[in-house]
Amino acid sequence: MLSVFGRVCPWLIQFIAKPRSGEKMKNRIGLFSAAVFLVFFLWATGALGYQLTFQPRISVGVEYTDNVFLDPDNIGELRDNPDLKPESDFLFVPTPGFTAEVLGRRNGLSLDYDFGYSYYNKYSQRNSWRHNANITAWTQFSRNKRLELRNSFLYTEDPLGGGRTFEVNIPPDSVAPADQTTLNSRQPYWVNTADLRYTQQFRQLGSYYLEFYNSVRDDDSLRGNSSIIYTPRAGVEYWFSPRWGASLDGEYSWGSYDNAPDVKQWYTSLRLIRRFSRQLEGYVAGTYRSVDQSGNLQDYLLTTRQTLEDYKVYDMQVGVTYRLSNTWSLDASGGAVYYDPDITESKTRFSGTLNLTRTFRRGSARVYGGTGYGQAFDTRSDLGPSLFYEAGISGDYQLTRYLTANAYVSYRRDEYGADQRILLGEEVNPGLPELPATAYEDRTDDSYGASVGLSYELTRWASCELRYNYFKRNSTLDINSYDENRVTFYVTVTTPRPWRTTR
Repeated sequence: MLSVFGRVCPWLIQFIAKPRSGEKMKNRIGLFSAAVFLVFFLWATGALGYQLTFQPRISVGVEYTDNVFLDPDNIGELRDNPDLKPESDFLFVPTPGFTAEVLGRRNGLSLDYDFGYSYYNKYSQRNSWRHNANITAWTQFSRNKRLELRNSFLYTEDPLGGGRTFEVNIPPDSVAPADQTTLNSRQPYWVNTADLRYTQQFRQLGSYYLEFYNSVRDDDSLRGNSSIIYTPRAGVEYWFSPRWGASLDGEYSWGSYDNAPDVKQWYTSLRLIRRFSRQLEGYVAGTYRSVDQSGNLQDYLLTTRQTLEDYKVYDMQVGVTYRLSNTWSLDASGGAVYYDPDITESKTRFSGTLNLTRTFRRGSARVYGGTGYGQAFDTRSDLGPSLFYEAGISGDYQLTRYLTANAYVSYRRDEYGADQRILLGEEVNPGLPELPATAYEDRTDDSYGASVGLSYELTRWASCELRYNYFKRNSTLDINSYDENRVTFYVTVTTPRPWRTTR
């Protein structure tokens, strides 16, 4: 099942786009396998009785950006063309979609799919399809045993991920976003993630899980890097008494890249938990990560990756989870992280997280922050690890029965090591011309984000949304610095309620 859902969306896009003859058979096999799985699932639910719901929708949007290619302000100086500057553009984006769900007595299948087409006013050669699909399938073998499959697929030309929010770069509801390596390109790319997870609980004493995660990225843009990553995981949580418990998690990752050496990662985490009351828990946690970037010296000279050495990370944390009331909750931790690379100097830094949430009758607010070492191997540019600092505030509030507002402000700093390809190149070719001193410096990116949006329910079947987004990056590498103002307006029409049929 995992291979089907992990491949069907990319194959479908390639199938529509008239793939090369050598790929046609493979694509049709993928579609056939997906159809077989779906027919089998519907047959299984039909044998026990099922409920099918379907709700179509269509959104029509207008987007404005004052920096369509995310170029730096001094792009003219960098390209030896004083007249060159960041370009603006309007986009018209119609996006039909639907939500479908099949529910049986012990299993279910849901699909959210939106497919749109972006029409550029000035840069019509950049017109492109956009696809966003999320699939979840699950079966409950018994009260304590569950198998779940989740698949997410994104195809877009938008360097910030597409859609109405910056989900790829600065999600307002999570610490340490997954991908901070935005590229200055409108070349379409896609990424698909699939996750198969089995969980089992044993009475009131705890639970364990077995999981397999797969990520596939296809990116042909300049400085982009296609990849495929496999990650099996397992973990267990056990309570020795009503007050004391422990959890153990482990995983192994193997990543293969088009323009960089393979990466192998080993990760384990151990947590000792003390429950003081229903509202208060404390814990002590330790994590270990070992990263092996296989490859030889000649491979390193051709790679797009900046960090090339093997390294280990040790992180010790003391944390607390406190539910102050029905409306207040606090999750916080603090400790030290030790970064131990094979070549460069080892470092010890403070690490920690903070999540403070307040729930209101008509909305919620959140303050979050974090610092530590991030693993950036599943990203567009494949830069490698970074020491990051992040903080933000987000919230939403229902102003009236029909009008809702939401906003966030965020900041993140990523510190990457110096480009080790330069140092290795000097070792292989000592006679190379001397480069500017900045070529040997560490890279630092400071990212600032802000957003405010209003959504209004026009009728039971129509709504609209107006949003303003601002994003700015200051990088020690000028070509990666930019700022963008983006305004979007969408009108969405759907059925007042889902269509249902029961058997």
